[in-house]
Amino acid sequence: MDDGDLKKLIDYAVYAPVGIIHSIAEALPRAVEEGRSVVESRAAAARFIGRMAVGMAETKAQAQLAEVRKQAEGLIDLVLPEPWADLAHMVLGDQREEQASPAAREEDFSPTVPAESAIPKAPRIQVDLAEVEAVIPNYATLSATQITAKMDLLSKRELRLVYEYELGHRGRKTILARAEKLL
Repeated sequence: MDDGDLKKLIDYAVYAPVGIIHSIAEALPRAVEEGRSVVESRAAAARFIGRMAVGMAETKAQAQLAEVRKQAEGLIDLVLPEPWADLAHMVLGDQREEQASPAAREEDFSPTVPAESAIPKAPRIQVDLAEVEAVIPNYATLSATQITAKMDLLSKRELRLVYEYELGHRGRKTILARAEKLL
């Protein structure tokens, strides 16, 4: 082995690894900073996208939940007998009264006679409570909101009975307006 070969062996075996370690030691902090920058920017983008997706899903879920609640509250009065319907509304956090304006709540209890209605003219009929309670049981004890929730399932004849009875007695605008819309 000559001096040139020995010198190459020492270069490759000793100086090359020392040079590589030194280069790595100098480049490592810069590589760490570049790596941190890439990871942090991608993580920030992922967090932003995640928040947007969760926000959109939450908004959509709340809207669907509100729709289901509204449908369920409308069905409660139709399905459950009186004391249980009130209990179910109480448990669900009855929002019907919260959504109604103070004037709307007052009209449930104050007898008023509406102006000429949009109901097609038909001969006025006298309707007594028994006839209306045959269509909507316990009519006299129900609130306007409870009655209007049941009106969607009535025939035109039954709606006219409810309308005529309400017009001739308590005159609650909520019930009369709903009957007009359905007739």
